[in-house]
Amino acid sequence: AWHDKALALDPLSAVANVYVGVDRALAGDDSATARFVRAIALDPRLPESYWQYALAQRFAGRPTSARELLERALALDPSSEYTRAMLADTLLELHAPREAAAVLRGGGDGSLAAWLRSAAAVARANGDDERARTYDRLSVDRAMPLADDRLLAAAALARLGRRAESLAAFERLLADSAGTVPIVRLWQADLGAPDVLLYLDLVREQRGIAAAQAAANSVAVHLQAMRKGGVRLAALDALLDAVRRYDPQSKPSVNNRSPLNT
Repeated sequence: AWHDKALALDPLSAVANVYVGVDRALAGDDSATARFVRAIALDPRLPESYWQYALAQRFAGRPTSARELLERALALDPSSEYTRAMLADTLLELHAPREAAAVLRGGGDGSLAAWLRSAAAVARANGDDERARTYDRLSVDRAMPLADDRLLAAAALARLGRRAESLAAFERLLADSAGTVPIVRLWQADLGAPDVLLYLDLVREQRGIAAAQAAANSVAVHLQAMRKGGVRLAALDALLDAVRRYDPQSKPSVNNRSPLNT
């Protein structure tokens, strides 16, 4: 509602059009497309227009369209680590890991969590485990304070075999989150599903079956609240279903794999 009011006050604001588009995309409203198109027409150099439109396209199951939008954004600003990370993630969804690696080689110094997360995933997809571990070690060593950086480090610790430290990092992040669940992320096409399932596996192996079931129930409540709040995404439905079906008595889930792609 706040974004709609901002747009009513300034219909020529590209930013207002973008974020009305975001609200509508999260609600599953097809009119989001018109807002993104309008934003690009008003300010063709505004990167948020392309980022958010591309994410909405991925939410809608149209990664090829997302790729085209991100390539346009990258042409406008080849130095953007965030654009490169989003494009690489989209190329992975399109089963083009070598192209994703080429995109990341074009720029990035590891200062952005999104770039590091993408770089590690791309390296693993290309079978370059040593490079992936290098990115994971960097993710841990940089010790940045933002929630997304801390989440990146928590997941990297698990991949490096430091699973007790990983769970402790996840638990600190959740304890500091004031009732939210920061491992669920609306700015990723899979909502951060691999990290959610990794966290549940860590709880199961270190805290036991009852604790893992309680953790899964807590995450499910948060996801249900998102649905009640108006989020209508297939990705949310898929993650909620995966969490509801999570059985702490069975073998661990496949870490870092989205339930959207299984």
